[in-house]
Amino acid sequence: MITEESQSTYPLIVLAEYPEVVKAVRVFGLGRLPKILPAADTLQRLSSVTSFALETELDATQSHFGFFTAPFRPTLVNLRISVGIPFIIDLALFPSLEHLAFYAGVSVRSYTFSLRGIVPFVVGSLTSATSHSTLKSFELRGRLFHHDKSDDCVTFAGPDDIPSFTAQILDALPPHLEHLSLTTSFLRPADVAAFLLGARRPTALRTLRIGDEVGRGLGAILRRDDGGDGDGSGSALSGEEEGFGALAGVLERAGVEVTTVE
Repeated sequence: MITEESQSTYPLIVLAEYPEVVKAVRVFGLGRLPKILPAADTLQRLSSVTSFALETELDATQSHFGFFTAPFRPTLVNLRISVGIPFIIDLALFPSLEHLAFYAGVSVRSYTFSLRGIVPFVVGSLTSATSHSTLKSFELRGRLFHHDKSDDCVTFAGPDDIPSFTAQILDALPPHLEHLSLTTSFLRPADVAAFLLGARRPTALRTLRIGDEVGRGLGAILRRDDGGDGDGSGSALSGEEEGFGALAGVLERAGVEVTTVE
């Protein structure tokens, strides 16, 4: 019988049964780590992996994760991790890491309660990469929403639903980033605008990709500064957002290319 556990860990079965094939693998992903990991000599077959993704892991421990990733730490370039992991990842253990992505979809009644678990994970992990000169890009992708099962209604978070403490994520971004992607409703658009206008914006930043609530709010600010009509609907920006009218010009002079995605 195929269970959810076996589906999410199927690549490990291949790892154990087809060692010659696995030696050529560069990209490896799992739905979750199994409760019992393969032996160290089996995991060593992943020593050439350069890209690793872990979709969800609510029950993993730091030692569990460390044991699994040990064989490919020196070669890993791309890491994609769900923010469901209950511990901070020490990115300094991955000396070749260039691309980092954190992602999640959060469906809860209390956005603040949920984000109080997510924000420390993201901030702590990013802080460990402050002196990590190889890290060039960071992506944060996640949506806050509430699914009311009584009427099957989904409500997405707006700017007023996002607590201000999420701005800590922006303050933790490494100063040497070249590419930043924020397709999320975890952050308030006004906080992102203030970060981009301030001294904490990475001096090496070359591309900015925005979407979801950040894309809608920040896009309206940028269009207003560029002579457009805010969000294109004729609605006025909030008083807080009106204070960031110079943002488009600042980013253009800094050589930052901005892309908005749906």
